[in-house]
Amino acid sequence: MVRRVLFVPSKKGSIPEPDRTRRPDEPPPPNYVEMPFLGTFDPNTNELRSFDSGKQVVGVPPYLTEWFYKFELDASLGQVLSGSIVTGPEYNANIEIQDAAHNTLGPLVGPLPQLGSGTYYIHVTASSSTNFHFGVVAVPPLSQYPNDAGHSQNSPLSLGSLTSTISHSNSFYTYFTREYVSESNSSATGSLLPDFTKPIPSYAPSPDWYQFSLSKAMSVSLSKSVPAPGPSYLLYLPDGRAGTLNSGDPIQLAAGSYLLAVYDQRTWVSAGGGGIVAIRNPHDEDFEHYQFQLVAS
Repeated sequence: MVRRVLFVPSKKGSIPEPDRTRRPDEPPPPNYVEMPFLGTFDPNTNELRSFDSGKQVVGVPPYLTEWFYKFELDASLGQVLSGSIVTGPEYNANIEIQDAAHNTLGPLVGPLPQLGSGTYYIHVTASSSTNFHFGVVAVPPLSQYPNDAGHSQNSPLSLGSLTSTISHSNSFYTYFTREYVSESNSSATGSLLPDFTKPIPSYAPSPDWYQFSLSKAMSVSLSKSVPAPGPSYLLYLPDGRAGTLNSGDPIQLAAGSYLLAVYDQRTWVSAGGGGIVAIRNPHDEDFEHYQFQLVAS
């Protein structure tokens, strides 16, 4: 950043003082704007954190001829950084991603390498005065969270006949599209607003449904590899009654066809005399893998 230094007349032997005047919107030293911790959830909303810069100006010497935005990235869920910018005659800034050492990795809206967890900067520059406005969010790719389960009680995935052990793994994925920034949708710094009418995938959030059968009466137990909280499991009997299926607790079942419903970790599930209760905030986002075994003896 270029900063004007104004030398004023001084008494003999004194050191001239620089002019430390800043514009009100100029970030203080070390001259970067702190962004949210991308790739993590806001604990108050269970939504992925995101950032909207709002409409800003760059390239006005001697003050803000460049902007730095600093963010931490948690890539443990497999996140890919997704950015959008406002374009047009009045928006001609150069917006790039830099690593912690300020090495340029590429443009914000161009192809970027897969970023690991760590510290990054968004660097905004311009050769003359212009506006800029960008938005960014880190989202796991849907392809890393495959799901082959049924998504309604009437269309479960068949696991076949349980004679000894059935193992299956799957994923939950619920993400709500963030709209691209534009000249009209925001002028203030904040978060990108999720569009709750556009979940990805379209059926989310939804429990996963499975079906299996027993040819004779057997003791059946559930084994799951994901620690608490993890998914919840409900077992539906042939007569329509249902109850929670807890890991390691065997249950005696008669011959017949059974349904298994798996709910994501954002859902509170209870089954008993009052029926089935499944409570979930439909706006919560979630990305998780799970694996279970049904063991019969």
